[in-house]
Amino acid sequence: MSTHADIPYTVTFLPWLRLQESVEINDVVFWPFPLERKKFIPNERLRHQLQLVFKGYKDPTGKPISKLTIASFHNEPFKDLTNEEAKLMAELVRLLAFSVMAENQYYRQGGRYFNSTHFQHMHQRFRLGSKYIAPHTRRRDGSTWHGGYKHGELKFSVPLQAWGLHDATPNISLLHSLGILLDKTTADAAAVRQAINWYLLANGDSESVSVETEMIMMGSAFEALFQTKDAQEKKAALMDRLPNLFSGYLTKKTRKAAMDGSLATRSWKIRWIDEFYWLRSKMIHGGKIDHKRMVWDFQEHLTIAAITLQISVKLVLAHKGSYSLSSDDAVFANGIDHFIANGKLSESKLVKTRRNVWLDKAAQQAWADLHPKK
Repeated sequence: MSTHADIPYTVTFLPWLRLQESVEINDVVFWPFPLERKKFIPNERLRHQLQLVFKGYKDPTGKPISKLTIASFHNEPFKDLTNEEAKLMAELVRLLAFSVMAENQYYRQGGRYFNSTHFQHMHQRFRLGSKYIAPHTRRRDGSTWHGGYKHGELKFSVPLQAWGLHDATPNISLLHSLGILLDKTTADAAAVRQAINWYLLANGDSESVSVETEMIMMGSAFEALFQTKDAQEKKAALMDRLPNLFSGYLTKKTRKAAMDGSLATRSWKIRWIDEFYWLRSKMIHGGKIDHKRMVWDFQEHLTIAAITLQISVKLVLAHKGSYSLSSDDAVFANGIDHFIANGKLSESKLVKTRRNVWLDKAAQQAWADLHPKK
């Protein structure tokens, strides 16, 4: 006859993420610990065991992390996970990450900002009363176990890029829309999921990942989203498909030479994807990068790529009828050309962009009122 001490448990948690409140997706609940511990952990012994598990996770000063996020199945919060259930948890963590990061406030001093490092998650198996921890790490040829440590003896310190003041607030509507994709096997659903995977890899803010690598991965995110894997010329395909996605939104055009030297009048977002892919090609295949030809520096390219990919995913979902754009989403969709024009991106330019979008939309509405369609 088994006792409580014999029962294996698993806790899945995100030690570097603080949520304001719980959110549920596909029968999995992400909830703030310890804020909602009594709701999800009625057993006092279980609460004590979890506190032991979390004891080894430290802030930059060496103090134990006081707040974190737990992911658990709604009906069986700490069941011992199968490999398939662990994979499902990981997939849902990625969707949660995108739903939070898609609301990042770029170029705003003190604005909310999250990267994929905030969403590192752990699976810790344990039994009630156990004192030791035996984590394992991946290898190319399998994994390595690290045993013989008591809870709290093995220290895990928060990466500095994941240390901040803000609690995460996911876009709930976006998260639920993405959750629906898990049950679909369509090409569009697979494209969105894969684009998000590449986006998260490219936006961890880790010093160990070069800007060049991040640029290449963001290019792969756009290729996945627009399903250009079979296209002969991926850049040309993206330059064609990107404006179609933004059809109906404001466009600011410029007449300048493209990276191949041809003169054409194009929207700034198309001029950007042209330069972005020219730069990405240089990074992959080698060759001298002439910075004098560039409108945007490397950091601006990565930020524009993140903003454009985020709103592009939302537009794809909106076109499929599974997501309703917010007013902020509409501003970004309408304002990308205004914002990125001529480079030198800043907070003041972001504020000016929002004003320009409002004025342009008001002018369009006034024109439509004066010239009603018959």
